[in-house]
Amino acid sequence: MLDLPALFKSCEMAAVALGILATPCGAIAASSWTCSNRLEDALPPDAYFVPPLRAGELQSLLSTHHRIRLLPGGDYRHATGVTIHSGDAIYGAAGTRIGRLVVAPGTSGAVISGVVPDALEFPPATTVTHGNCFERFAARGLPQLPLTLRGADVEDNLFLDNSRVTIDTSASGKVSNNRFVRTLVHGEAPAIDLKGRLDSTDRNIFLWTNVLGSAGDGILVNRQAEVNFVGFDAENWNQRHQARYPAMMMVSETETVRTLMAHGGDPKDPAGRFMDIGAERFELMGMRLLRAASPAIVLRTNVRQFLDVLSTVATIEDNGTDAARLSAFNGDSAAVTLTAGNALDEHGPATTPWPAPRFAPIPDPLGPRWRLLRVRAHDSRAELQALIDRNGLVRLPAGQYFISAPLRLHDGQGLIGAGAGRTVIAAMSSDIDLIVGDDHLAAPHVTAFALVDITLQGGRAGIRHDERGSGPGAQYNLCYLSHVVFRDMSEAGIVVTGIFGWDNNLLDNLTFHHMPVGILQMPSAAYLKAAMPGDVPGMNYMDKNVCYRCRFDTLSQGMHLIARRANGLNACIDCRFEHNRDGAMELFNNLSTIIANSDFVDNGGDPVIKSNLPVGITGSRFTVGGAARSILDDGAICEGCSFSRAQPGPASLSRAGARIVMLNSVAADFLPGRNVSALLLQSTIGGDPVDRGRLVEWANGRPRVLLNGTPHPTPRLLVNWND
Repeated sequence: MLDLPALFKSCEMAAVALGILATPCGAIAASSWTCSNRLEDALPPDAYFVPPLRAGELQSLLSTHHRIRLLPGGDYRHATGVTIHSGDAIYGAAGTRIGRLVVAPGTSGAVISGVVPDALEFPPATTVTHGNCFERFAARGLPQLPLTLRGADVEDNLFLDNSRVTIDTSASGKVSNNRFVRTLVHGEAPAIDLKGRLDSTDRNIFLWTNVLGSAGDGILVNRQAEVNFVGFDAENWNQRHQARYPAMMMVSETETVRTLMAHGGDPKDPAGRFMDIGAERFELMGMRLLRAASPAIVLRTNVRQFLDVLSTVATIEDNGTDAARLSAFNGDSAAVTLTAGNALDEHGPATTPWPAPRFAPIPDPLGPRWRLLRVRAHDSRAELQALIDRNGLVRLPAGQYFISAPLRLHDGQGLIGAGAGRTVIAAMSSDIDLIVGDDHLAAPHVTAFALVDITLQGGRAGIRHDERGSGPGAQYNLCYLSHVVFRDMSEAGIVVTGIFGWDNNLLDNLTFHHMPVGILQMPSAAYLKAAMPGDVPGMNYMDKNVCYRCRFDTLSQGMHLIARRANGLNACIDCRFEHNRDGAMELFNNLSTIIANSDFVDNGGDPVIKSNLPVGITGSRFTVGGAARSILDDGAICEGCSFSRAQPGPASLSRAGARIVMLNSVAADFLPGRNVSALLLQSTIGGDPVDRGRLVEWANGRPRVLLNGTPHPTPRLLVNWND
């Protein structure tokens, strides 16, 4: 039996497991934080712990200690409100609730992570609030005021996991150079509302956006200098016929709007357009439109430049006056149409690409002799399962826990460790799973679980969701997976098969190391054999799952996602794929996949990213060793990417017979590949850029210059604007 006093070595950990509340366990000195220098843990153990009973002291404790840690899932809303200042940090996880949070004007280096406030407020001010991280702060299914930036000066911040966003600088303020990553809005309207002034210098990036079932308007953009939308899905908008504007995305009096991998359709109003664009420059890259009114897209008279590449065919009403237009590779066509040479001209301030993500060494809490350790280890499975059954959400302290059978998690249950380098659950043999679903849902029903700050090691799968345990009706939605390491599995880190689906999950700071596959999706045999149209149990889809700062290291394949009912808008953001023998990804029936600001180092494959449907890649870096035969698949679109060789090898830029688009990218050491159709916009490839042009069509092994001039491959989507 486990010794509970020894097991729970800190007082707040014992409190969680035993169902009581603890007093603080000691003060920790404050430390600084920047978004580019993350800690290894979701809940840093050196941050001062505050139990819910001391919620009324939050402000004074934060002022004293500057970094505080709250109880996972704890409720602190009876506090009257807390103001955040420079260098402050508040950490929570798995639904920690708090009252009003006010970010003091001028705050920098602050962190809000895993804490869901009733409102996150930025008072109007001229002092710049910058360099802060606001992560996992959106309420899902619970009351929360929209994130509203009105009359404030808010620049260079990270907002990760947002709900509704309202920005209003029409009277005063500046909101610019912010990264809004994973904006998920279901039912509410408008999802995003941006209002500026005629002389606005507001420039922001929305990376992965999902607007589903909006009651009225979807995205409203007015008087912005520049907005980049990378990866967004809009479906079933204007559900209650409350829209004030004729299109899901309505843009007016704006300088530049760029989109990559816009996806969706099917408005409830048959007259509903997808986009109505009043921007001087509009870029539409890799759009996949299912159903919308005709015309689906309207370009207003102020449109001067229009770029439309690798999109599905859509009806476009072009009212632009003397608009310079480039249309290429749309639908199944290889046609390229250029109406004026200034279609590629760029205006605006200089930019700096986003820096590559940095990662700490992969935690290895058991060390290299872990297989010997498990031979004579104590079996902790029964005690751990009893804690889960009794408490639901269990906090495990630092320690090594060996199990002889899977831990079974129902809806709402989970494990919170003391850090992936300190808390490890290891399988006592390589043929058992470590975590399995246990809801046994026959009909479609939402369920969720939590895993935070922990290492899973040495089993068949780290997590298995299948029809036997989870049930064919299990739909995993809004699960909480953060800072988890999967090591040394015999099959995969995560296996999804035979269930209803994985839908809208944020997976942040996951590491998959030394196993066949990181994330494995397999259709069940029952679903393959039966004629099952529509959404039915067992169809096993994976939609809108975002991997943020995830690592796939020394695997056969990083991701192997095989879908029958198509997946949609899955994303890898700030990820790293390294030393994966058979490729980084193999995707089948995955719509509008997004890869952003990620690194691919010495992966094999033909190609490295394999997909039967288009993949959008932006701001990413490929370093190719000798194992890869090719890098990109048919329909790939790369913006702001770089390709280099670590050593000589046979790899071409794309597999034989593919059709690809390169924008603002550099691949000087590569040729496209055999029988490849390629469109190069402001990109260098295969030699001296002076011998090429600003717009080049590559076919039958030869380049054809469509627009002369030396290309300037400056990234445009994932950038900081220097104005």
